Amino acid sequence: LVAGDRTFRQRRRLYANRIYPQKKSLMKKSTYFFAFSSIFLSAAIVLAASNFVCEYRAQKTTIHVSAQLEQKFAEAKENGDISSEIPAQTTENADYLGILTIPALDLTVPINNTFSEANLKLTPCRYAGSLGKNDLVICGHNYAAHFRDLKSLKKGDALYFTDINGNTHSFTLSTQEILAPIDNTAMIGSDYDLTLFTCTKDGQKRLVLRFVQQ
Repeated sequence: LVAGDRTFRQRRRLYANRIYPQKKSLMKKSTYFFAFSSIFLSAAIVLAASNFVCEYRAQKTTIHVSAQLEQKFAEAKENGDISSEIPAQTTENADYLGILTIPALDLTVPINNTFSEANLKLTPCRYAGSLGKNDLVICGHNYAAHFRDLKSLKKGDALYFTDINGNTHSFTLSTQEILAPIDNTAMIGSDYDLTLFTCTKDGQKRLVLRFVQQ
């Protein structure tokens, strides 16, 4: 019995020496996994929160500035303060060219006259060209309140641009294309009267829409 008991203890010790290190290793790996998962989850939450804040600010600014510009359009027409030029209107310490409207998307957005990353987070911006020379290029983030749904437009869909004098310019969509972010020459060197562009969903390329004036 003594010998049998000793053999049992030896076997149990041998089993423990084999199994416990494996359990420890698995527990250590599980700890690392949960730690890294927590980090990635936290980063995702922070990113989502940041995107939500940016989208909210963009929507709020779009609605507020559009209302202010529309009021100034009405005042300009009432006072007869209309010129043949298409200047920019200063509102909320920023210069705006006017308001862009796309009925098919139920979209109305003010267009900032000055392109910058800071301005782009609030409203779409003039990227190049001008309305008067029929070569205006406008860029905007793919926020829901801005250019996210441009991809759903179809050839012939209407776009209206109301300048700060209250004059409405009509355009129709001619074509869509995808360009590389570095292909700036193709972006601004077209013969179209108006160009809109935004990031594709994955952010790797640019969705470009070309319009002709009616």
